[in-house]
Amino acid sequence: EGGGSPVFDNKSREYYLVSIPLSDSAMDVSDLRLEEALFNMGVIYKENLLDYQEAINSFEELVSQFPYPSGKFTDEAMYYLHELYNATQKPGLAESYKGKLQAQYPDSHYTKLLTNPNYIKELEEEEMKITRIYEGIYDRYQSKDYQGVIIGVDSAVAHNPDDALVPKFMYIKALSMGALTGKEEMKTGLDSLIAHYPASEE
Repeated sequence: EGGGSPVFDNKSREYYLVSIPLSDSAMDVSDLRLEEALFNMGVIYKENLLDYQEAINSFEELVSQFPYPSGKFTDEAMYYLHELYNATQKPGLAESYKGKLQAQYPDSHYTKLLTNPNYIKELEEEEMKITRIYEGIYDRYQSKDYQGVIIGVDSAVAHNPDDALVPKFMYIKALSMGALTGKEEMKTGLDSLIAHYPASEE
């Protein structure tokens, strides 16, 4: 009634796509926002609304508009399409997406989830290994072997730069630097930790 912005139902496509800019001047930003909108829409239809057909439509559109290698979410969308086609009794299409994932994204986390039955177990074993490394470094810190802590942390982080324990490694390294060379070095290490991991507990 009257002017104002239209209000869309959260089960409609317009609800998710309404804020996408479509002018030529905003095209790069628009593409990324459109891809994110299609991906988020697919996940919401799949996980929250349990509308598998609309989820398939969203992920299919994403894969079509943002194919390998340009798509940021394409491998994950293919993984979901494999799941969704199996759930909707279309094993041929599910296998087709498994094949595309293997061919186009052989090193993707999602490819490994589909093709390596031991993948989750291997990830868990790797995480346990890193936890044990941290425990060993913490023991060195307790023993006041600060140089050993710093060497151990540098090695652990170099080999596992994306691991969730990296902020803990950086924190104990900063404390060790402070113990060895004074508060300025510790402050530098802690500033680096805050800059790189602002949301971490450390």
